[in-house]
Amino acid sequence: MIWLKRMVVALVVATISVNLFPLFANQSLVDRLVSEDSSTQDAAIQELRKLDLKSKKKLVKPLLDVLSTNKFRKHIPAVYALGEIGPAAEVAVPKLIDVLKEYAGYNEGGQAEAAPDALIKIGNASVPPLVPLLDDQNLEVRWLAQHTLKSIGSPDAKAALKKKGIE
Repeated sequence: MIWLKRMVVALVVATISVNLFPLFANQSLVDRLVSEDSSTQDAAIQELRKLDLKSKKKLVKPLLDVLSTNKFRKHIPAVYALGEIGPAAEVAVPKLIDVLKEYAGYNEGGQAEAAPDALIKIGNASVPPLVPLLDDQNLEVRWLAQHTLKSIGSPDAKAALKKKGIE
């Protein structure tokens, strides 16, 4: 009789697993990267880090699409994911510059630091669009641009800072 109960329990668990698995399997990596659940985001970031360069590049456009929506809670996770992609996300630099300017001065939840961190991880491709921000009317934008260029630390970034008299 016990074996029958165990068999029924196993059958129920198997049925539930088979029915629920597609729900999780079909959720795209981008959806998980921008999830409002931090543990889902963390797991997705770990998965992203294991991808090859070609697969990472395929995620750039969908992440940029997220930044074009009015789903503002998903913007910072999308920016963070673009940073994790690194230099392969260089086409995202103009949008990340917009995000830097938009969130400059916001100190909640790492909003102000997300775009500079992503631009730093993308590297030297971020330098030319950052240079004009050194003259921005917003003090916070100027400071973030300066900090980002210093952190990039490439010869181009150092030259841009030196040209502005910033050491």
